[in-house]
Amino acid sequence: MNTVTFSALRNNAKLYFDKVESEGESFEVFRRGKPIAVVSPYRANDTNCWKDSHPLKVSGITLSTMILSEREKAQD
Repeated sequence: MNTVTFSALRNNAKLYFDKVESEGESFEVFRRGKPIAVVSPYRANDTNCWKDSHPLKVSGITLSTMILSEREKAQD
């Protein structure tokens, strides 16, 4: 995978997005030496799609309910 700095991507966005679109290239974007994003081609059949996800259950309650309950406890 190619790498690009945030500044270079910002200043030359068309160039990088054209490469993603026409050549299928992916770029890892770095800011201040740390990776912050990946720019890659869109795939309609991507297996990382959230639409097929199901809520997690923990002891009969949803995970989000459990998290909210823990947050309330921490505020007390």
